[in-house]
Amino acid sequence: MGPNRIFELLLGFTSVLVTLRPGFVEFHLTSGLILVSAFTGASAVVTGKGLLRAECAEQTVFYLTLFAVPFALMPTLYFGNGQAWKYCLGWPP
Repeated sequence: MGPNRIFELLLGFTSVLVTLRPGFVEFHLTSGLILVSAFTGASAVVTGKGLLRAECAEQTVFYLTLFAVPFALMPTLYFGNGQAWKYCLGWPP
C-alpha cells in the first residue's frame, strides 16, 4: 500500500468524521453504525481489488457475495418484525 492509498484512506475516514460532527452532538448508536458501514464498505472494495488480482471475476463475485450475505442478513433478522426469517426461507407471511 503506497503513500497515496494511505492518504486517500485517511481523507475518507476524516470526511466520515466530519459528517458525524463529533463533539457537537453526543454519540449515538446510529453514529457507530455509520462508522461500521464506512469501514465495511471500504474493506469490501479493498478485498475485491485484491481478489481480482489473484482470482478470476466469477470467483471474486462469489467470494464477495459469500461474505456479504451473512453481514446483510444479521441486521435484517435482528431488526425485522419477527417475521423476517420466514421471508428468508420463502415461507408465506
